[in-house]
Amino acid sequence: MNECRGMDVQDDSLNAITEQFITGLSARLARIERALASLAMRPAEPPVLRALLRECHDLAGTGGAFGFTSITTWSRQAEQRARRLLDDGLAPSEADLRDWRSLLALLVAERERIASDTNRRTETIVTVHDEVNVSGVVLIVDSDPHTHHALTQRLHDKGLVAVKAANLADALAIVEVRLPAGIITDVTLTDGSGYELARHVRKMPGGHSTAILVVSAGNAFLDKVEAIHSGSDGYFVKPVDWDVVGERLGQLLERQVRTTARILSVEDDPDQAMIIRTYLESAGYQVQICRDPQTFEAAISTFQPDLVLLDVSLPGLDGYTLARYLRQDERHTTLPIIFLTGHSQMSDKVESLRAGGNDFLVKPISPAILVATVAAHLERAALLKGLLDRDGLTRLLTHTAFWQRAKAVVARQHRHTMSSAALAMIDLDHFKSVNDRFGHPTGDRVLVSLATMLRQSLRPSDVIGRYGGEEFALLIDDLRLEEAERLVNRLLSDFAAVAHPAPDGSTFHVTFSGGVAMFDPHEDVDVWKERADKALYQAKRAGRRQVVVHSKTDAPETVARGESAT
Repeated sequence: MNECRGMDVQDDSLNAITEQFITGLSARLARIERALASLAMRPAEPPVLRALLRECHDLAGTGGAFGFTSITTWSRQAEQRARRLLDDGLAPSEADLRDWRSLLALLVAERERIASDTNRRTETIVTVHDEVNVSGVVLIVDSDPHTHHALTQRLHDKGLVAVKAANLADALAIVEVRLPAGIITDVTLTDGSGYELARHVRKMPGGHSTAILVVSAGNAFLDKVEAIHSGSDGYFVKPVDWDVVGERLGQLLERQVRTTARILSVEDDPDQAMIIRTYLESAGYQVQICRDPQTFEAAISTFQPDLVLLDVSLPGLDGYTLARYLRQDERHTTLPIIFLTGHSQMSDKVESLRAGGNDFLVKPISPAILVATVAAHLERAALLKGLLDRDGLTRLLTHTAFWQRAKAVVARQHRHTMSSAALAMIDLDHFKSVNDRFGHPTGDRVLVSLATMLRQSLRPSDVIGRYGGEEFALLIDDLRLEEAERLVNRLLSDFAAVAHPAPDGSTFHVTFSGGVAMFDPHEDVDVWKERADKALYQAKRAGRRQVVVHSKTDAPETVARGESAT
């Protein structure tokens, strides 16, 4: 207990000096900005470059000491560029100055984010995840200062920080340093297009985690298709209602934020429970303590943990019994279970394995060992879940995983009534004849070809699943009925044009039938699916190779067919 109090005192002291660092960060960044301004006017003067190097070097060291890894990373990059120039006796180029300004913009945004997070807890033990993108930072790419002003205020109201770029070159320099959580870009830029930026980001490692919205004066259907093909998540026509843009961005960020792992600790000793909570919450996990084994079932049901820590010695029911209870339910087959005990005998380890445990830690537990063990088992569990959720042939979501996502979309649609969603069911036409004529390996290649085309043609935010056999399902967000209808018909036309190789060297074509139903807030996911199924069956009965849209008031109606296929 005394050790815990000592740790609290140490944390209080660390928090106090951390606040001092944050307060003084504005002055540090202002000095870097002044150094860059001086370099722009006098690039050939080494003392000015040395001043920039010194400021970046100092900031990189102190930022890391307080656990702000992003500040350290960006400051170190600026420092290294300055050091190379000094060592080579070179003056900074325009590219050097542009890159430094991009790094400074990220540092300013990070400072604002840290300062606004009043509930931040200093990570004194271990940081579990190094996120691919900068949480809470949104890049605005537009040469119009009025656009920057309008969006900056709206993003600030949502707890987000804006980083500004006037053209494609500046935007590319910023994303190369670190991917933002979101990007809002005009399609027409002075040195390129917003589509180029979207395609570049999607090709980067982790680029699919960034939400991208594009703004354009064009309102043609092909403009929207181009936006989808570039990888953007939304398309808005000028004049733009920026509140709607902010709402859409918020929905995308809510969906893409990495969910904090939930840890359930079954521990009746309050001191031990406090230590476990402190260690794991400092590492970024959400922790719930279950002190009474009699409430274990309710805790599992309501908290739905990603990992369970079980003390072996509990009043009434021991940890082994609780583990066996979990393993009897197939829903918890892959749930990691780690036993904590004061006993280190071999018989205890054997018993933990027999009860279904994944690991066994002996008290007193090192905080580093506890956090590392939890992180390792969570990573393996996530990998296993990913394998179970993906179809082995097409790597699309399985039937079960797709409908789990569909239920989440329905829940989100109920919260955000401004948005819309379409459910499309697709079934390959006469696919049995393909297998009978060319063999199942060729049929499998057709399925993979369709899956690949769907992934390439739809946005990262859309959900694609293999419903079963030759049937696929699509969840398409933020499109009106006529837009969803045209998109599925475009997919039909594109797929019908694909020439599939046969074993004898010839080629053949395959088409599909499709059914589309728009989400209605007054119905659940089962009714939504039933309407899409009815539309699909109507398309098949009407002769296949067409898309039917289901209307709630009228019978399903056939819409334009895809291009003819051989």
